[in-house]
Amino acid sequence: AITYTFSPASAATFSSSSDIPSNDPDTPVVTVSLTGTGVIVTGPDISASPASKNFGIVAVSDVSPSQIFTVSNNGTTNLVIGGVYLTGSNPYQFSILSQNCSGRTIAPSGTCAIDARYEPTKTGAMYAKIGVDSNDPDTPNLYINLIGTGVNTTPPVADPNGPYTGIEGQAITLDGSGSTDPDGTITLYEWDINNDGTFDYSSSSPTQGHTYAQQGTYTINLRVTDDLGAADEATTTATVSDTSPSADFTGSPTSGIVPLTVNFTNSSTGYDQPLSYAWDFDNDGVIDSTIQNPSNTYNTAGIYTVSLTVTDSDGSANTLIRTNYITIYACLSPVRIAGAIPVYYSTLQAAYDAAVDGDVIQSRAVVFIEDFNINLNKPVTLEGGYDCDYATVTGITTINGTMTVSDGTVTVENVALQ
Repeated sequence: AITYTFSPASAATFSSSSDIPSNDPDTPVVTVSLTGTGVIVTGPDISASPASKNFGIVAVSDVSPSQIFTVSNNGTTNLVIGGVYLTGSNPYQFSILSQNCSGRTIAPSGTCAIDARYEPTKTGAMYAKIGVDSNDPDTPNLYINLIGTGVNTTPPVADPNGPYTGIEGQAITLDGSGSTDPDGTITLYEWDINNDGTFDYSSSSPTQGHTYAQQGTYTINLRVTDDLGAADEATTTATVSDTSPSADFTGSPTSGIVPLTVNFTNSSTGYDQPLSYAWDFDNDGVIDSTIQNPSNTYNTAGIYTVSLTVTDSDGSANTLIRTNYITIYACLSPVRIAGAIPVYYSTLQAAYDAAVDGDVIQSRAVVFIEDFNINLNKPVTLEGGYDCDYATVTGITTINGTMTVSDGTVTVENVALQ
């Protein structure tokens, strides 16, 4: 079957045709003639939008969202509306909340509205109609079809799990998957993470991550809603612990002769900013500096332990102690093998034994009480008389003992035998 519609744009007679081809060898094309006459409709013409409404499944004793129906006058003269009422099989299962149509005269292109909803008091499919009486000669009684299904429902049971524990600044996973619904499906999980009455998260997933910015004990409320609109709420708690800062630092240089200035680099971290710092450069219990990256000049030879205490804005603290971290010499060791990174020794013999061909052995202007044996086949140079930090030659190095050369060569400067 082929259905044709006629929608005239003006008051006139219209004609057309439609060719229908086929594989019929005798009549391969059938032509259908179409004619119609458009007329101008005079008088009122009533319609409603929407023309019907299915309110779906609603729990008994609950109500559906309301629906507004717009009644229009599509005609050329005034539409006079009489009564607006509910009728049909189950009119008392529905309700007209408000309407401004009864007794109204609606001008052409004008409208009025009816607001209705489904209010089931029993189970099963319910049918009704909204009746609108008017002076439309073609539709004196307009009916808007209504349908809804009432069901008994048992509310779901919310289970927020918990209690939860966590650390400030780190995510906690909230899990409501233990929630159940005996006669339906949970479709919505809503979390109020501090029980202030505002639900912060809404999802169809039972799990939700949340990061608490600060320590404390929080009450969490979970609301679950099922596919029938029934809901339940339950609470649990989250105990969030403080994050302590972590103290860390380095110093440079960590050894040298007096006076030695050491620059400290602070690499401490902490969640609760800002951080405050307390430095003790000699571990005597007295705070020497509170700046982040201080310097300290050591004026006395010795070995020093350095501590740094870091405190965050919550008052949590952490201390790092570097034991025997700074070594201050009155003078550098008495002998060394010169180079970009000198190597220091306490005796001439130890320096000579460690030297390689061509090394320069430097010694301070001190007295060495030892026997010095040049007995390895390697050429070295022995320079004596240096000051405390090997900056200049200020005197003579004295060997109080014997100096024997049995193999190899040694070039000697500013060295005396005693």
